Amino acid sequence: MKPLVSIVIPNYNYGHFIRETMESAVHQTYDNIEIVVVDDGSTDNSVEIVNEYVEKFDNVTLYKNGKNLGVVGNHNRAVELSHGEYIVVLSSDDYLDIHFVEECVKKFEQHPSAGMVVSAMHLVDDKGNVTDAPNYYGSSFICKGIYQCKVFLMSNTFVPSQVLFKRECIENPAVGGAFSGFADTFIDTELWYRICLHYDFLYFDQRLCYYRSYIGSYSKSYDNLKGAMQYYLLRQHWLRLAKDNEYIQSYKDEAIRRTPLFCIRSIRNLLVAGEFRTAKRYLRLAEAIDLNIADSKYYELVEKFIADGACGDMDELNKAQGEYLDSLKSEESKMVSNSAPYALPDGAVIIEG
Repeated sequence: MKPLVSIVIPNYNYGHFIRETMESAVHQTYDNIEIVVVDDGSTDNSVEIVNEYVEKFDNVTLYKNGKNLGVVGNHNRAVELSHGEYIVVLSSDDYLDIHFVEECVKKFEQHPSAGMVVSAMHLVDDKGNVTDAPNYYGSSFICKGIYQCKVFLMSNTFVPSQVLFKRECIENPAVGGAFSGFADTFIDTELWYRICLHYDFLYFDQRLCYYRSYIGSYSKSYDNLKGAMQYYLLRQHWLRLAKDNEYIQSYKDEAIRRTPLFCIRSIRNLLVAGEFRTAKRYLRLAEAIDLNIADSKYYELVEKFIADGACGDMDELNKAQGEYLDSLKSEESKMVSNSAPYALPDGAVIIEG
């Protein structure tokens, strides 16, 4: 019999998207799946929608928390209530290609040393418009997880809905369990890093996930500086977890120096969303971390946009941003570009996509 795969869906007030999420889960081409939805006290119509699928499909189960557990608690309860050998945490506003589970399991069968398998993704906005952002990597490959850990230190990461991981990983005492409350803005990133410290990492270049991303959400998610501080603290935490690994420690100074990356990504999104006041706060934080930013063309342009209350030439800003970020890199990490697709990690072995 094929291994059981758990699609776990933590939900809180995503009734406007969760039907599409559920449709993608129940129509997977892989035929041994359980779907575990855990609702964290929603006040919209989420529960009513999910109950339609509970009544129609034998492999769908809904649990309702007695009290609101928050993001970390709800994610962990969803995982704890599942039984699969493999797990995907499907965000309740994202959805999957119907072949996602089947293709990910195939990769595990072909490369059993991997602890997590990551697919490429589409972007989809709140109106359902799909776009294809550059893939994280441009090739399918497997590598020692420690080499992917370096990339995590230096750049972006993956969303939960892209990742199928082995239950074995979170049951391994060395990994230290599932989602941690250490950095609640980056709970998935923190887990992926811990898994990669102990298992191989596999990425395949097929778009099998639809990640919901839209500008209208930025004013809420970036309305304070908590995320930027957690970005910094998370890198300190990761360095401690790998304190005896010379490869990771060789990038310690650079990883901390590049903390402005989070601020800069936020600034661009905020400028586009018209949130100029909050963009200014992030610019000041970036300046506090790296005084040299004030001498850059990037800084000059952002200051002008904020003062004008309008976005100017975004192509010029993107170019200046890339030049500034390049200045933060050591010669050894020039391979880690500022935008996708990234160069492959050290030791990557190309596999059939």
